[in-house]
Amino acid sequence: MSNAPPGDAERIVRRHKGRERLPLAAVRKAVGKTQVEVAEAADIPQAEVSRLEARVALGEGLRLSSLTRHARARGG
Repeated sequence: MSNAPPGDAERIVRRHKGRERLPLAAVRKAVGKTQVEVAEAADIPQAEVSRLEARVALGEGLRLSSLTRHARARGG
């Protein structure tokens, strides 16, 4: 999958405006990445990307190293 079309990221961020957290899945989708692409870039299994996104959605904490790998895989 290529990068999301222009405007998609802004639309996704606007949808979550006012919330304390922006879900990792929303960020991933905003940059036009699949879980598989993020997993390959972060050198982790796709299931781990799914777990990270679920944990954040439930409000659980993440290790900074995990979040950093996830961000780098998204191109950040």
